[in-house]
Amino acid sequence: MMVPSAVASNRTAATASRYIQTGLLFFTGAAAVLLIHFPALLAPPRHNPVTLVLAHLLFLGFGTLITFGVLSQMIQVISGKAIEAGRHKELAYALRPRPKCGVNSPPGR
Repeated sequence: MMVPSAVASNRTAATASRYIQTGLLFFTGAAAVLLIHFPALLAPPRHNPVTLVLAHLLFLGFGTLITFGVLSQMIQVISGKAIEAGRHKELAYALRPRPKCGVNSPPGR
């Protein structure tokens, strides 16, 4: 029997980002369906296929994937494991916010 802490984790910061980006893609798809089929949404909701499609895109697509992305980051933080940056760590370092001149600079400079 393998102890859960002995199993190698291949989750990186990019894993959570993929979940969240895919969830936002589902949200964009739901917005497109809403705009294209707006008159059909005004029909009674019982047995309305457009309402069914929107519910699945929003709840199962957007909601579930955003939740998985956030939880994959939270579980590693709560358990105290470091989130590996993977191959994007140099880009993240280059794009980090830098303080402006004189703001938040150490005294004496």
